[in-house]
Amino acid sequence: MTIVSIEAWRGDADRGIVRVEAIVEDMRCVRPASRWEPEEWAPALCSTSVLVEPRDWPEAEKEQKQWLESYRPEWSLEDTSDCF
Repeated sequence: MTIVSIEAWRGDADRGIVRVEAIVEDMRCVRPASRWEPEEWAPALCSTSVLVEPRDWPEAEKEQKQWLESYRPEWSLEDTSDCF
């Protein structure tokens, strides 16, 4: 999955666990398939938790995105139905 942007991360890299919220491409179906058209997918707000060695968690967002994409975590959709 391609990460568009990292919205937030929490946790303690020194203790080995980080929770990340990010916009991830192709995570939300915005139009189901029809007889003539394939389904259409869009980016969505997702979250994941990863185990990480303290020295491995990068400081800059660009490197964090690269690290997460190489780690390939299981992303979960965040419920944004109450957001305006």
